Amino acid sequence: MKPLNLKPASKKDFNFIDQLCQLSASNQAQWLGDPKIKNLEDLQEKITEYENFFHHCVLTIELDGKPAGFTGLLYKEGDLEATIIGPVLLEQYHTTAFLQIVLDELIGICLNTFDTIYIKIANQNKNLIQSIDEQKWVATNNSTNDIQSYSLKLKRALTL
Repeated sequence: MKPLNLKPASKKDFNFIDQLCQLSASNQAQWLGDPKIKNLEDLQEKITEYENFFHHCVLTIELDGKPAGFTGLLYKEGDLEATIIGPVLLEQYHTTAFLQIVLDELIGICLNTFDTIYIKIANQNKNLIQSIDEQKWVATNNSTNDIQSYSLKLKRALTL
């Protein structure tokens, strides 16, 4: 097993994900841009808006086999674009370097499925903004005073 693993969330992860949703809603350093979620119920409602399923959209981030956070993708089945949820991490892992590793893993998962991924980040989430700025993301014009928007074009690998 590799030290960092992103795996589809299951019911056993619900309490952990709910706690992290509440953390991101209360801790300015981890505020989400969009979707803004306060708890697991908000997250499930957002996924339902995309006519998708929780286990298709939410990924638990594990470090050495232990939960460290969650992330995910909002998309409708067949879409070539997706919006990133989070990542939301336990506070000790919410660092620029660790966020970059998580984003790299998430990009790897997206390569053969999506052409473009988007992320919206609250200005207070400095570590995530710095992580994005140090990668090849492009700032988009739909940023607001308190939220930065970015996109990343993916080169889809040819599979036979």
